Amino acid sequence: FGEIFDENRTTGDVVVPTPSANGCDSTVTVNLTFFAPAFSALDTMTCAGGSVNYFGEIFDENRTTGDVVVPTSSANGCDSTVTVNLSFYPQSVGVLDTTICAGETFRFAGLEFTTPVTDEAITLPGAGAFGCDSLLSLTLNVIEPAEVVLAGDGIICANGELAFTVENTSNLPVTITLSTDPLNPEVLAPNSVTPFQRLASVGTEVRIVLAENETRCSPTITGGFTVTESNLSVGIDVMSGDGIFGVSCSGGDDGALLAVASGGQAPYRFQWSTGGTEAGLNELTAGRYSVVVTGESGCTAEALMVLNEPDAMVAALAEVPASCRDTLPRLLVRDVAGGVGPYLYRTDADAPFVPLASLPDTVTMSVGRNDFALEDANGCRLEQVFDLAGPPAQDLVISPTRVVITQGDSIELRLLTNLNVDGFRVIPGPETEVTGQSMFVGPMESTTYTFSIADDNGCTATAEAQVIIDDFIPIYAPTAFSPNGDGNNDVFRIYAKPVVLSFSNFVVFNRWGETVFEQKEAVDEQADNWGWDGRNASGEVYQPAVFVYSIDVNLQDGRVITLKGDFVLMR
Repeated sequence: FGEIFDENRTTGDVVVPTPSANGCDSTVTVNLTFFAPAFSALDTMTCAGGSVNYFGEIFDENRTTGDVVVPTSSANGCDSTVTVNLSFYPQSVGVLDTTICAGETFRFAGLEFTTPVTDEAITLPGAGAFGCDSLLSLTLNVIEPAEVVLAGDGIICANGELAFTVENTSNLPVTITLSTDPLNPEVLAPNSVTPFQRLASVGTEVRIVLAENETRCSPTITGGFTVTESNLSVGIDVMSGDGIFGVSCSGGDDGALLAVASGGQAPYRFQWSTGGTEAGLNELTAGRYSVVVTGESGCTAEALMVLNEPDAMVAALAEVPASCRDTLPRLLVRDVAGGVGPYLYRTDADAPFVPLASLPDTVTMSVGRNDFALEDANGCRLEQVFDLAGPPAQDLVISPTRVVITQGDSIELRLLTNLNVDGFRVIPGPETEVTGQSMFVGPMESTTYTFSIADDNGCTATAEAQVIIDDFIPIYAPTAFSPNGDGNNDVFRIYAKPVVLSFSNFVVFNRWGETVFEQKEAVDEQADNWGWDGRNASGEVYQPAVFVYSIDVNLQDGRVITLKGDFVLMR
C-alpha cells in the first residue's frame, strides 16, 4: 500500500485503506525476511593478453577476479551471484639469433629485415599451447661487406721491384690469393694495410684472385693493375744569361738552373751535385752541374748541364795628354775584346753610360781623377781609374808681386815665364803690346796690374802685381795736457812729419758740444806758436775735464784729412 520495505527497512506498520469488519481502517504490522543468497564460483583460464566476458563483465590482466550477479533465477526464484577467478596460460617465449650478409633480406613471420635488430619482439598468432600466441625475441646481425683493396701504380723502376699494398677494411682476418703468387695465400690482419714487394716484369697483371674470411659473406675485391716501367725523366733549364752564356760575366756568379721533372710519380725529390735539394739553383759560377731526381716510387733519373761564361773583357787604352789648344786630356780606346758587345762607356762614377763608337775611339776626359768604365751588353764592367793632367803649365810670375812705394816714386815690374814670348800686355797700361820682359810704373794711388802673355803654340798665361801707395800720415795727437804755466805741455796741438803741409779748422768742444776754442786759419805743421792753452775767452783756465777736437790735415798731394779725437785737461 505504497510502503517500501527492503534491507534498510525490514519491519513497520502499514495502514490498510480497506475497511475492517467493523468498517474502520485496519493496521498491518509488516516483518520482512530474506531468502539466503545463492553464491557460486567460476575459475577459468585464457591466453596471456586475452580477456573473458561473463554476463557483460570483462575480466583481463587488469581485472582477474570479481563477483557477477547472474540474472537467471535460483531455486527460490532469486538472482544468484558468481565469483569469477581468471588465470592465464603460460606464454610461450622463444629466442632467434641469426646473421645475414649486407644486402640480403631476412624474412620471418611475414616480416622482412635488411638492417640489424636486437631483441625485437615478434608475436606468432596461435603458435603456442592451447592455441595461444607465442612471443619470439629476434636478434639479427648484418655482416657489413668487407672490402679488400689492392692499391699501387704498377710502375717499376728499371730492374727494380714492384711495390703495392692490400688493405683489409673489415674487422675479421682475410685470406687472399694474388695472381703473382697463386700458391702462397696471404693472411691480412683486420683493418690493416699490408705492403708487398714483388719481382714482376713489364706487362704482368697484378690482381687478387680470391679473398675469404671466417663468414659466408665473401669480401669485395677491388683494385688491380698491369705492370709498366717508370717514365720518370728530368731536364735542366738555364734560367739566366742571354741564351748563349748562362753566366753574364767572366768570373760572375749570377747563373741559375732549374730542374724540371716529368713522368714517374710526384712529389719529386732533387739532389744536385752542389748538395742543393731544391728544384732551382741560383748564384752559380760557370761549370758543370748535375741533378738526380727521385719520384715517390723511388725511381730516379739524372741530367747534366754546363754553364758557360764569356771571355774576360780586355781593352787596349792609351792616354792622350792635354795641350794648350786641346786643354782636356783624352783616352784612346784602340780595341775591346771579350765580354758581349755592343759596349758602353762612362768617364765618371755618377755619369750615365753612352755607346762607344766604332773602334778605335777617342774619349774626352776630365783633368784629375777619372773613374773610367766599359760595360758590355750583359752589364759586365771593366773599370780603371785615370789621374790625368791638364795642359802644360803656363807659368808667369811678376816680380815683385806686391810692393809698397811712397807716392811719387816708381818701381820696375819684371816678367818671369817659361813661355817663349817677345812682349806682353798690361792693364792698366798701353793699348799695344809692350816689348821686353819688364816695365816701370809709378801710380799716384794703389793699383793692381794684370799682365798677359801668349806664345806661338797658343799657350797663354796671366799674372797680377799690386803696387801699394803708402798713404800713412805720421800724426801725433796728445791725450792730455796741463796748462799750469810750468812751460811743459802747457798747450794742446797736433804734431806731424813733413809730409803734412799744414793744419786748419782747429776746433775744441766741451763734453756738451759747445765750442770752447776755434782756429780756422792754416798753420805750418812745424810752427810752435799755435794751439789751445786751456783758457776761455776771459783768460781763465778751464777746470779739469775731457774735451773733443776736430782738425783738418792738409797733405802735400792736395788731400785734406779731417782728424777727430778727445783729450784730458789736467791741472
